[in-house]
Amino acid sequence: MEQAVSERGFAVEVRRFVTEHHRRRRIAITVHVGVPGGARRDLVPDPGWDAGLRADVLGRLLDSYASHDVCSLWLSRGGGAAATDADLAWLRAARVAGPARGLPVESFVVVTRAGWWDLLTGRSRTWARARPLADRGG
Repeated sequence: MEQAVSERGFAVEVRRFVTEHHRRRRIAITVHVGVPGGARRDLVPDPGWDAGLRADVLGRLLDSYASHDVCSLWLSRGGGAAATDADLAWLRAARVAGPARGLPVESFVVVTRAGWWDLLTGRSRTWARARPLADRGG
């Protein structure tokens, strides 16, 4: 898996998140596997899943992604920049599912409307106001 956090890719993810959820008050957690700012697979999990099911489902999501060389794991959610219980639960699932497939987990990024931060390295980027992606539909 790609180890370096892609600042440009996650900047695109913040803008994508703002575009998709700009009018919603409640935003479900979404788990992502893929390339930040590029191709990805998304999963909106049931909040009642236990640790084993989270790891199994995340493992299946990793298995379904074609190229593990450039694969990152991250989640997007509403709320602020403080780590939540759900963030930490998905981080634990990533630390089980990734190594079980020979994929080290050296970063795990949380994306919100205000920016992104890596729970493992502490790296982050925030904005006062992120702009939505431009409508490319003509």
